Amino acid sequence: ISRSILDKIRTATISRKQPSVDWILQKASVCHRNSSHKKAAAYYKLAADQGSTTAKCLLAEAHQSGLGVPKDEKRGFLLYKNAASKDDPTALACLGDCFLSGIGVDQDQHKAIDLFRRAAALGEGNAAYNLGLCYLKGIGVREANS
Repeated sequence: ISRSILDKIRTATISRKQPSVDWILQKASVCHRNSSHKKAAAYYKLAADQGSTTAKCLLAEAHQSGLGVPKDEKRGFLLYKNAASKDDPTALACLGDCFLSGIGVDQDQHKAIDLFRRAAALGEGNAAYNLGLCYLKGIGVREANS
Protein backbone atom coordinates (compact mmCIF):
# COMPACT_ATOMS: atom_id res chain seq x y z
CA ILE A 1 0.00 0.00 0.00
CA SER A 2 1.55 3.28 -1.01
CA ARG A 3 2.19 5.74 1.76
CA SER A 4 0.53 8.54 -0.22
CA ILE A 5 -2.79 6.68 -0.54
CA LEU A 6 -2.74 5.76 3.13
CA ASP A 7 -1.88 9.36 4.12
CA LYS A 8 -4.72 10.76 1.99
CA ILE A 9 -7.21 8.42 3.59
CA ARG A 10 -5.94 9.17 7.09
CA THR A 11 -6.09 12.93 6.45
CA ALA A 12 -9.62 12.69 5.08
CA THR A 13 -10.82 10.58 7.99
CA ILE A 14 -9.08 12.61 10.71
CA SER A 15 -10.85 15.77 9.55
CA ARG A 16 -14.22 14.10 10.26
CA LYS A 17 -13.26 12.82 13.72
CA GLN A 18 -12.18 9.22 14.22
CA PRO A 19 -14.23 7.17 11.77
CA SER A 20 -15.83 3.98 12.97
CA VAL A 21 -14.49 0.66 11.76
CA ASP A 22 -17.89 0.03 10.14
CA TRP A 23 -17.61 3.28 8.15
CA ILE A 24 -14.07 2.39 7.05
CA LEU A 25 -15.13 -1.11 5.98
CA GLN A 26 -18.09 0.31 4.04
CA LYS A 27 -15.71 2.60 2.16
CA ALA A 28 -13.40 -0.35 1.51
CA SER A 29 -16.32 -2.40 0.20
CA VAL A 30 -17.27 0.34 -2.28
CA CYS A 31 -13.66 0.58 -3.45
CA HIS A 32 -13.44 -3.19 -3.85
CA ARG A 33 -16.67 -3.33 -5.86
CA ASN A 34 -15.34 -0.56 -8.10
CA SER A 35 -12.07 -2.47 -8.61
CA SER A 36 -10.09 0.17 -6.67
CA HIS A 37 -8.20 -2.59 -4.90
CA LYS A 38 -5.28 -0.42 -3.71
CA LYS A 39 -7.70 1.97 -2.00
CA ALA A 40 -9.68 -0.93 -0.55
CA ALA A 41 -6.49 -2.43 0.89
CA ALA A 42 -5.58 0.95 2.38
CA TYR A 43 -8.97 1.10 4.10
CA TYR A 44 -8.56 -2.49 5.32
CA LYS A 45 -5.19 -1.53 6.82
CA LEU A 46 -6.69 1.52 8.52
CA ALA A 47 -9.45 -0.60 10.09
CA ALA A 48 -7.00 -3.40 10.95
CA ASP A 49 -4.81 -0.85 12.75
CA GLN A 50 -7.88 -0.07 14.88
CA GLY A 51 -8.10 -3.75 15.83
CA SER A 52 -10.81 -4.99 13.45
CA THR A 53 -10.45 -8.73 12.98
CA THR A 54 -12.70 -8.50 9.91
CA ALA A 55 -10.32 -5.98 8.34
CA LYS A 56 -7.34 -8.16 9.23
CA CYS A 57 -8.97 -11.09 7.42
CA LEU A 58 -9.76 -8.98 4.36
CA LEU A 59 -6.23 -7.58 4.29
CA ALA A 60 -4.83 -11.10 4.72
CA GLU A 61 -6.89 -12.25 1.73
CA ALA A 62 -5.58 -9.30 -0.30
CA HIS A 63 -1.99 -10.20 0.58
CA GLN A 64 -2.47 -13.85 -0.27
CA SER A 65 -4.04 -13.05 -3.63
CA GLY A 66 -1.95 -9.97 -4.44
CA LEU A 67 -5.09 -7.88 -4.98
CA GLY A 68 -4.28 -4.22 -4.24
CA VAL A 69 -1.07 -5.07 -2.41
CA PRO A 70 2.05 -7.04 -3.31
CA LYS A 71 1.42 -10.78 -3.03
CA ASP A 72 2.82 -11.97 0.29
CA GLU A 73 1.38 -15.26 1.56
CA LYS A 74 3.41 -15.12 4.78
CA ARG A 75 2.04 -11.65 5.61
CA GLY A 76 -1.47 -12.94 4.94
CA PHE A 77 -0.87 -15.90 7.22
CA LEU A 78 0.37 -13.61 10.01
CA LEU A 79 -2.69 -11.37 9.70
CA TYR A 80 -5.00 -14.39 9.94
CA LYS A 81 -3.00 -15.64 12.93
CA ASN A 82 -3.36 -12.28 14.69
CA ALA A 83 -7.12 -12.17 14.11
CA ALA A 84 -7.48 -15.82 15.14
CA SER A 85 -5.78 -15.03 18.45
CA LYS A 86 -8.96 -13.05 19.25
CA ASP A 87 -11.06 -16.18 18.54
CA ASP A 88 -12.52 -14.71 15.35
CA PRO A 89 -14.32 -17.66 13.70
CA THR A 90 -13.55 -16.55 10.13
CA ALA A 91 -9.89 -16.02 10.96
CA LEU A 92 -9.69 -19.44 12.61
CA ALA A 93 -11.19 -21.06 9.51
CA CYS A 94 -8.88 -19.17 7.14
CA LEU A 95 -5.88 -20.01 9.30
CA GLY A 96 -6.97 -23.64 9.08
CA ASP A 97 -7.00 -23.31 5.29
CA CYS A 98 -3.45 -21.92 5.41
CA PHE A 99 -2.23 -24.88 7.46
CA LEU A 100 -4.15 -27.40 5.36
CA SER A 101 -2.71 -26.11 2.07
CA GLY A 102 0.64 -24.77 3.27
CA ILE A 103 -0.13 -21.16 2.34
CA GLY A 104 2.37 -18.85 4.04
CA VAL A 105 3.29 -21.58 6.50
CA ASP A 106 4.49 -25.19 6.46
CA GLN A 107 1.61 -27.59 5.88
CA ASP A 108 0.23 -29.11 9.09
CA GLN A 109 -3.01 -31.05 8.60
CA HIS A 110 -3.44 -31.76 12.33
CA LYS A 111 -3.23 -28.04 13.16
CA ALA A 112 -5.73 -27.37 10.36
CA ILE A 113 -8.18 -29.87 11.88
CA ASP A 114 -7.83 -28.24 15.31
CA LEU A 115 -8.50 -24.80 13.85
CA PHE A 116 -11.50 -26.03 11.84
CA ARG A 117 -12.93 -27.59 15.03
CA ARG A 118 -12.50 -24.36 16.98
CA ALA A 119 -14.06 -22.26 14.21
CA ALA A 120 -16.95 -24.71 13.73
CA ALA A 121 -17.66 -24.64 17.46
CA LEU A 122 -18.03 -20.86 17.11
CA GLY A 123 -20.56 -21.32 14.30
CA GLU A 124 -18.33 -20.87 11.24
CA GLY A 125 -20.08 -22.87 8.52
CA ASN A 126 -17.16 -23.13 6.09
CA ALA A 127 -14.99 -24.56 8.85
CA ALA A 128 -17.62 -27.18 9.67
CA TYR A 129 -17.81 -28.10 5.98
CA ASN A 130 -14.00 -28.32 5.66
CA LEU A 131 -13.80 -30.38 8.84
CA GLY A 132 -16.39 -32.80 7.44
CA LEU A 133 -14.44 -33.12 4.18
CA CYS A 134 -11.24 -33.82 6.09
CA TYR A 135 -12.95 -36.61 8.02
CA LEU A 136 -14.55 -37.97 4.87
CA LYS A 137 -11.23 -38.06 3.02
CA GLY A 138 -9.03 -38.97 5.99
CA ILE A 139 -7.04 -35.72 5.84
CA GLY A 140 -5.34 -34.94 9.14
CA VAL A 141 -7.35 -37.61 10.95
CA ARG A 142 -6.58 -41.26 11.58
CA GLU A 143 -8.62 -42.76 8.76
CA ALA A 144 -11.27 -41.82 6.24
CA ASN A 145 -14.90 -42.25 7.24
CA SER A 146 -16.09 -45.31 5.33
